[in-house]
Amino acid sequence: MSLLGVPDNILPITTGYARIILIGIPGFFVFIVVISVLRGVGDTRYDYSL
Repeated sequence: MSLLGVPDNILPITTGYARIILIGIPGFFVFIVVISVLRGVGDTRYDYSL
């Protein structure tokens, strides 16, 4: 976080926030891939019901 110029007084908060975001990115990526595959095979009816 120091490379981004985060002030020292909010460093613990931003580190926790970054961890939460980085943990969620793989799940979001999998969701996007599954939706894209369903759309690619023509099943647009059930793609958002996951």
